[in-house]
Amino acid sequence: MALLYADSFDTYATADLTMRWTTVASGTISSTQSRNGGSAGKYTNTLGFTKGLNPATPASGVLGIAMWSAPVQESYVTIGNSNGTQFVVQRDGSDGSVKLEDNSNNVLQRSSAGVWNSEIWYYLEVKWTIANSGGNVQVRINGATIIDYTGDTQYQSAATWTTFSVGGIATTSAGSYCDDLYICDQSGGVNDDFLGDVTVEALLPQTDAVAPGSNASWTCGTGSDHGALVDEKPPYTADDTNDYVYTATLNAYDTWEYPSLTAATATIYAVQVATCAKKTDTGAATYVNVARPASTNRDGGVTHSPSDSSYNYGIQVWDANPEDSQPWEVADVNGCEFGVKRTG
Repeated sequence: MALLYADSFDTYATADLTMRWTTVASGTISSTQSRNGGSAGKYTNTLGFTKGLNPATPASGVLGIAMWSAPVQESYVTIGNSNGTQFVVQRDGSDGSVKLEDNSNNVLQRSSAGVWNSEIWYYLEVKWTIANSGGNVQVRINGATIIDYTGDTQYQSAATWTTFSVGGIATTSAGSYCDDLYICDQSGGVNDDFLGDVTVEALLPQTDAVAPGSNASWTCGTGSDHGALVDEKPPYTADDTNDYVYTATLNAYDTWEYPSLTAATATIYAVQVATCAKKTDTGAATYVNVARPASTNRDGGVTHSPSDSSYNYGIQVWDANPEDSQPWEVADVNGCEFGVKRTG
């Protein structure tokens, strides 16, 4: 495990935030202030978005996120666990400095002024190891190290992190924004360090009329075009007007073609597939996400159990191409089908 989660904020609406985030306080999705086109996350108050994760190295991690802060907003990222906050990296709205704080808002280290000014997109990265002594937090803005703190970074009973939050302290309702998020643990020997200023590009399936997938074993809720039934983003209605594919058949596959990436050349750190699903009947139901880089279906290693009351996302990350275990290349992604397999 290395990359735990990535988010472009482009594939869902405000009403569906809780399908991707554990809790949402003041968070919304905005299409007016995105970084690379599409949408961005918007927050107006404390704890805009919070997500729980299961890192393989629970004392260490690394996070990157693009942030745009309103003049009155002290935007921040919080790292913690189920007991509370371990540390906070926060913009100081008075002078544009960045401060590292403990869980009681005591400043552990502060950068110079003017490294994070208002109404400009910056790429913030944080790398950490949590410990009572010998802990470390490094903070970068646009690739430049502005904080490198060593000392006590553990302010809960366990030296772990399992949650992170993005938000801001504001004196008005002015909104601030975030985009192009990644978060990794420090395991696996890949994607275990700063990735740098990245773009998270979202792709939606193509219709069969454009390019049909190789697997079409699931049943269409309406019509016969599999890709057309899974090519949109939320919000979803109670039954989504039959705009879905479904199956009761064990080991049945459905895979879909996708459009090409925007860039002709790029470093691709990982591919994440996020399938939005729900059960339509009682009893057990499980599925895995699938990649088909060539002529073989490559099942993901994470089994998902959808709810029978609401849609939720099942996420699979491939840090490397499952066809050959080599780093992804643009041609690999452009030639790959992705989809689902029912496993239970």
